[in-house]
Amino acid sequence: MNYAYILSQLPVSDDRCFLDYESIVTHFGSVDPVGYVYADAGIVEADTPQEALEKLFEIYNINHPADYEGRSMSVSDIVKLSSDESPFCRDLWFCDSIGFKKLEART
Repeated sequence: MNYAYILSQLPVSDDRCFLDYESIVTHFGSVDPVGYVYADAGIVEADTPQEALEKLFEIYNINHPADYEGRSMSVSDIVKLSSDESPFCRDLWFCDSIGFKKLEART
C-alpha cells in the first residue's frame, strides 16, 4: 500500500523544537501544529502506518533524498499520513523520543 506523507518541522528557534511529547504537553498544554513548517512530502510504500513512519524515519536520518535540504527527522517533528485506502483520512503523527504518537484530531 502507498502512503502519501508530509513532513513538518518546527524552526530551531521555536521553544518546542526537539522536545518530546510529555515535555510539550507539560510546558505548552498540547502539541499544536501551528508554527510547523513544511520540510518535505512524497509517497512511501508500507503495509501499516507504523511501518510507513519507521521507513520515513530511516529515510530522513540515513538515506536522505538527493534533493532534500532539510535537517534529519527528529523529536517534535510531525508527519501527516494518508493511504491509498483512505486518501481523505489524514492522520497526524508526532515523532517522540521513542516511536511515534498519533495526535488526536483537533476540532
